[in-house]
Amino acid sequence: MPHFLAQLNPKSLEYPLISGDFCFYREFSSLKHPTKSYVYASFKNQVFLLQKIKRLHDYLIKGEKATPLNREDLKKALRTYSQFFEIKSHNLKENSRHASGKKALNLENFKAFIQASQTPIIVEIGFGSGRHLLELAKNNPTKTCLGIEIYTPSMAQVLKQIELLNLKNLHVLQGDGRLVLESMPNQKCEKIFVHFPVPWNTKKHRRVLSEKFLSEALRVLKPKGFLELRTDDAIYFEDSLKLALKNFRSEIVVKKNAKISVISKYEARWNRLEKDIYDLRIYSLEQNEHKSQTNPFEFDFSYEETYQEKMESILKAPKIIKDGYFVHVCNIYENGGDFLVELSLGDFDWPMRLFVMLSNTERKIFYLNRTPLKTLANYKAHILLKNILSFKEAI
Repeated sequence: MPHFLAQLNPKSLEYPLISGDFCFYREFSSLKHPTKSYVYASFKNQVFLLQKIKRLHDYLIKGEKATPLNREDLKKALRTYSQFFEIKSHNLKENSRHASGKKALNLENFKAFIQASQTPIIVEIGFGSGRHLLELAKNNPTKTCLGIEIYTPSMAQVLKQIELLNLKNLHVLQGDGRLVLESMPNQKCEKIFVHFPVPWNTKKHRRVLSEKFLSEALRVLKPKGFLELRTDDAIYFEDSLKLALKNFRSEIVVKKNAKISVISKYEARWNRLEKDIYDLRIYSLEQNEHKSQTNPFEFDFSYEETYQEKMESILKAPKIIKDGYFVHVCNIYENGGDFLVELSLGDFDWPMRLFVMLSNTERKIFYLNRTPLKTLANYKAHILLKNILSFKEAI
């Protein structure tokens, strides 16, 4: 994670601090932890936060993952902000040799991207090194290929390859594939690949492939489209097969140790060890009844003047748990009567970490940088949050 360490500064910084395309507007101090604060900033109209932690002998200043910039822009932001400090150490050197000009999709522009796509969409969830995903894009130049991945190093590696290979039809999104799939419209995908996911045999609720995921996959697949699971874990394979046979109307194809043209590093290792590899392909049938997504799930707020009086009570409130969703106010930060609320909310297995700005100055409330993905659990959690902030929900 890009960061720098700075000498403790006895003088307060005079915000706003402006340098080039960066503006550091103000600093919000934690009501819970006096040594922690967030710097509210922007880069070319994109809002982001820098986390500032006061330690015994220095400040640690780094990016905030819930309001992300790409890695190179974050380094630039930290280098720019570091001009106002006496630096002890940093890891902010430019790394243009590995930096990619290709940008990943983000959750905010994903909906527009999906709606604008006029070609069949092929999805891979958890693409790892990207070998299979890159080959999909090369072999299907007239189709839109979408890779969804949580891990930043995998994202950076594939973005670089997309640029080097000039793959115009390949796009990547950093996020939880389960949530992303739920936010997609009906019958939009031609194929969905899930290759070698973590089996989570002792924590099965964390698996990618679950009853809910399979239902969503069949909903977003076109008729005769398929979901393909490839795994070396026999327990995961057997559980997934039972799930498909028990709950869904579909055509199922099973293979064992099938030869494929593109082999990942992970799979090559298992081949050398002569370990069994299982394929489970589940086809969506025309008879499948798809749930319509007619509810737009608007994530808006109504401003009330009494928020300032409620912040201490809201911060002390425990996590509020409902049937299938929750809201947890993790921390609240304050600056001049305006508040930054740090949250975790949504589905228990797929929670989202977000920030909400309560601006008494501008008399408005909004999610910072991104809104929750439009899933039912997130929408219910949003309504609960609105009730918490307006004290309609007991806390």
